[in-house]
Amino acid sequence: MRGGRSATIVEREAYGYDERERVSRMDKAQLVSTTTDETAGNEGGRRLAPEEVGRILDTVFGTMDRPGVIAGALREGETVTLGSFGSFHGENGTATFRPGKALTEYLHDETG
Repeated sequence: MRGGRSATIVEREAYGYDERERVSRMDKAQLVSTTTDETAGNEGGRRLAPEEVGRILDTVFGTMDRPGVIAGALREGETVTLGSFGSFHGENGTATFRPGKALTEYLHDETG
């Protein structure tokens, strides 16, 4: 770390990412890290290891080598609904996401 900044920020600077990109994007490594940290605070749950979280994300969303569960379901003509977060649909060979009510309200600061 340099000056209290994370290694990710320093690495991004080294590869020429600008400030807007650094603040507005969460990459997979950050998603894994944040999810790992959040699992520690779940009611009575254990903290998942980063490797476990990474495997779960790869299984759900897929990798370059294999499709994930969502892609497989969409290919079969299914809709994947994740509660009030939203749903994934396949339309004319293209995956689309429709945010759910709770996600939309959260993004608009309309939650209590």
